Amino acid sequence: MPRPATATIGPRDRILNAAKVGAPAMCVAALWDALDQWFATERFRGSFIANAATELCGSPNHPGQAVIAQHRMALRQLLEDLARKAGAYDPSDLAAELQLLLDGAVAMAAVDHRPAVVAGARRLGNTAVRRQVAGAGVGL
Repeated sequence: MPRPATATIGPRDRILNAAKVGAPAMCVAALWDALDQWFATERFRGSFIANAATELCGSPNHPGQAVIAQHRMALRQLLEDLARKAGAYDPSDLAAELQLLLDGAVAMAAVDHRPAVVAGARRLGNTAVRRQVAGAGVGL
């Protein structure tokens, strides 16, 4: 039986779709919603980028390092765009905080088998967003 189209949409695409149409709060919420959905799938095995980075840490000149760097930069840019759309006073700083939370949530869900970790990441992320938006004088 064919899988529904939504089953093939990855976390990045879910976030991008929400960012295109949503209000600022919805865009940031889409980040955590996408992680929740991804972690709940049978096929979740953590981040292939983090796994590759771990395998290649002793090979700085391996061609895979460029792919890893491109992915990380694209993720950071996506998070910075979300932070900017949310009205953060320092989108780069907020993006770094969100990426740290995202990376930690992925690791805990994969290594510790704690898919429910997203709730804590969402809480901390929302606090960071509120702090950044309040500093910019914009309401979420």
